Amino acid sequence: MQIKSKERVSDLSEVNKNKREVNAIPNLTKNLSEYRMIDSLLKKYILFTQLLYKMAMFIINKRIKFIILVIVLIISGCQNELNSNKEQKTILIIGDSIAQGYKLTKGRLYPKKDLSIKNEYGQISFVIEQATKAKVLNNGIPDKTTSYIRDNWEIIVTPETPDTIYMHIGVNDFRKGYKLEEVKSNILWIIQKCKSNEIKLIMANIGGYKKIPNHIEKEIQSINNWLKMQNVELVDYVKWSTDGTENLGYLKPGMFADVIHPSKEGYMQYGQYILDNSTIRD
Repeated sequence: MQIKSKERVSDLSEVNKNKREVNAIPNLTKNLSEYRMIDSLLKKYILFTQLLYKMAMFIINKRIKFIILVIVLIISGCQNELNSNKEQKTILIIGDSIAQGYKLTKGRLYPKKDLSIKNEYGQISFVIEQATKAKVLNNGIPDKTTSYIRDNWEIIVTPETPDTIYMHIGVNDFRKGYKLEEVKSNILWIIQKCKSNEIKLIMANIGGYKKIPNHIEKEIQSINNWLKMQNVELVDYVKWSTDGTENLGYLKPGMFADVIHPSKEGYMQYGQYILDNSTIRD
């Protein structure tokens, strides 16, 4: 009887053990499910964090690239402006009333010195300025001579530091009685002065003059022939002003305001003639 009792107790213990194991299965399943959920959440969190990091780096890189681009553009713009200012050449117009322009216009040195004066319609300087990117300065002074240009070079030319000079001068020398050799000497001095200062000189010969006195006509023809043999670039004002006839007493129809000075339209057309028949653009 005792043996059977012990067997029953042992059977009951085994049954209780099995019950406990069976009861533990749902808990284990529940724990595994929770672990899987946590693992999934962790993976999603990691992916989300990586995505945020990539987005942040993308934005940062874009901003850095934008900032770099802005800096490059600013530097490039400043450099271009510096180069533009550095490369902009200065063209200086010097000489007599034809250099200065139509009688109602003003130059920087006439009728009084005013360096703020702008080029006007009816001036050679205006035409050249409109057609080029150069700074064009009008220092023409009516009634002046080659002697005046030579004696006042430090006032008329030196402060402007020009790259190119266009000079229209000479007729007043002969009207005032200067000798041919003196005029030649002054022109040679100007040519040499430009050469020594690396200034390109372009000058006009002496053109039409209606009712020109015979003695002046001979002097003008002599100086014009002499100019052809000099080492200087010439604009053929004789050809333009006489409408191709080369008769100094004949003026181009409709282009002159009086016996020697072009009209406003005449100045504009002659300015274009200079542009078309010289290297002043270069």
